[in-house]
Amino acid sequence: MDKVNQEKLKYEGVHSRTFDYGLGLRQVNDLKNESYDFSKRFNEIVKQSDICLDIACGGGTIMDYVDYLGCTPTGIDISESATKKVDKAYTTVVGSCHQLPFKDNQFDLVYFLDGMEHIPLEIESEAIHESFRVSKNFVCHAIALESSVHFGEELHCNLKDPEEWREIINKIANKLGWNEEMYYLRNNTVHLIYKR
Repeated sequence: MDKVNQEKLKYEGVHSRTFDYGLGLRQVNDLKNESYDFSKRFNEIVKQSDICLDIACGGGTIMDYVDYLGCTPTGIDISESATKKVDKAYTTVVGSCHQLPFKDNQFDLVYFLDGMEHIPLEIESEAIHESFRVSKNFVCHAIALESSVHFGEELHCNLKDPEEWREIINKIANKLGWNEEMYYLRNNTVHLIYKR
């Protein structure tokens, strides 16, 4: 079985074993705290965007938050169990981040928060490329830098240091005509914002 299907099965298991996985408010609480540079800028971008894509949307808690700020979210997650937790008012798709079923430049904003550390190395470049392909204006990444074990399974299969993530994403972004707007480290997470 290839690595992508292994990860899909892993997340189906994780999301179906515990209803609250993917529904944590830690990220939303961080985003509400505008004393954090990334949060302040993310909120500004959301408020100036009409439609956005949440890659690895989990149970949709960030989708609820961006909707509250006035931006209509669409979500995609590899786990059907995860998307079933999302508010039915939102469009969600079961799929992989390395093959997004959306048009070029379809969204004003694409965000991939606490996502890339879950993505197998085999599809890392494609996943990054896809995040830029479907966005018109902004792409935001937040990538955890440490291990996360849930029910005895390592969930973060792709750990790197922050500068390595920055270099990898910048190389793809710059090639596609995007520029880094923010590089921010907090709470063992690297946050990156890109603007076309």
